[in-house]
This record gives sequence, structure tokens and C-alpha cells, in this order.
Amino acid sequence: MLTDDHVAGLAEGDPETLTAVMRFAYSIVTREARQKRIQPFDIEDIVGDALAESFALIREGKVSDGNQLTQAVKRFVWRYSQRIHRKALHETRTHINFDELVGRESVPSVSPGRIDDVRAEKIYQDKRVQEQHSQTQADLLVIDNELIKYFRSHPEKMYELNPRKFEELVALFLADMGYSIELTAEGADGGVDIFATQKTGIGEVLLIVDCKRYAPSNHVGVGIVRSLYGLGEMHRATKSMLATTSFFTRQAIEFEKEVRHRLSLRDYNSLIEWIDGYGLRT
Repeated sequence: MLTDDHVAGLAEGDPETLTAVMRFAYSIVTREARQKRIQPFDIEDIVGDALAESFALIREGKVSDGNQLTQAVKRFVWRYSQRIHRKALHETRTHINFDELVGRESVPSVSPGRIDDVRAEKIYQDKRVQEQHSQTQADLLVIDNELIKYFRSHPEKMYELNPRKFEELVALFLADMGYSIELTAEGADGGVDIFATQKTGIGEVLLIVDCKRYAPSNHVGVGIVRSLYGLGEMHRATKSMLATTSFFTRQAIEFEKEVRHRLSLRDYNSLIEWIDGYGLRT
């Protein structure tokens, strides 16, 4: 149950309160997920949106005590879960298999600065692999050589990756920047998709990353950004980062400015820069 202190702390943006409310919402969502067809990547969206909804209700004066906040979060989670459940019953989600991109039998010939689009598209759509690739950095780098070349000419194809495979793509970029990466299990850490560490001259830094493979029109709101900031404080991370194929709302960008030394937002344009700069860093 949430208390009056949670209401006050949430209104002030207190990191510990953000984490507490997020964990409360997460506990409710996971119970709903057992009964409904809710995917792991939907769970973190529900948690982030529940936090944003709580902020809005407090600002509007519709929630003023712990009991009201508790009931508001429960109602929101239930409504959102029902919506996803109904959608899952009537839709078949189709995703491109990331592993299809790494077939070794025939790789398209690539000249400097140009990709054979016809053959690249064929590999993108038709290739199959017989064995599962392990999530080691070496495997990621092997995958890079084909994947990044393809996305340089077809960045819009990032929207066709399923959310988990988008996380793997972001991990590739971070590995290229010199980070040692660890992908979390799907839905295992309530918003943290990647733990990235790097040794510097003053010690080791920890970056936690949340990845959102959203459509261009589905902008990432401040609620999700605040949730990630709270997670960063909980993990005592050096910095938190949210990477998305979409863009951020004005409120989210303003929040980033307030905590710019602890939080980084990277949108579609940033991903293009990462693609263009891949393999060129020393």
C-alpha cells in the first residue's frame, strides 16, 4: 500500500519515492500478466505510464492521500492490462527475426560506402540460422559487420525489429563505444535492458539503459523518463540512458536538462549518428 508520504515525495520528484511507486505498480502488473496475454516489453510500459498517470492526478488535485494513490495505480494498471489483453486476442504480432540477419552461407558483397541493396534485402528477409548464437561480445561484433551496413542504407528497418532485438542493436553500439555489456533477461529488471560498464582513468563507470522501439508518432513521455532516473538512483549508476527509435516529449527533454549529469536521452537522430559512426571510433 502507498502512503501519504509517497504522495508528497512523488509530487517533489523524490528518487526513492519514484522507485517505490514503480515497484508497487510492477508488483500489480506482474500479477495481471499471469492471467492475461501481457508481454514483458508491455510490462515496463505499463509501469512507466502508471507513474506518469500518478504525477498527473496529483498535479490536478485528484489524488491527495496514500489510499487514493494506491487505488489510482491499481485502476490504471487494470484498465491498461485489459486493453492489451483485448488487443492480443484480436491481433497477431509479427516481428522480423534478428537471427535471420546473420546467416553465414552467403553474405552480400559490399564496396566502400555502398551496399548491394537487392542482395542485402534478400538476406534481411530470407536468411535463417540453424543454431542459437550466444550473447557474447565477440558474437555481437560478428553480427555488426552485416547488420550495421544494412541499417546505414535502411535505417527505417529499425522499426521492424521487435523490442528485444532493438535492445541487442543498442548493445552493439555500446560495445563499439568501448563498453562491456550485459543484456538483462526479458522483463527481468523492470525497465533496465542493458548494464554497460567501462573502465576509465578515474575508475569504472556504470551505465544503465532502457530501450524503446516505438513508432515515430509514439513519443516517450516524462513518466517513463522519470522512472528510469529512479532506477538509476536505485542501482547507484553513474548515468542512466534511454534510447528510442522515436522522439521525446517536451516535458521529458526539460527533465533531462534538470538532471543532465545523471540522465541521457537518445532519439532516432542519435541512432542514425551511432550507425554512421560505427567502426570509426578509436
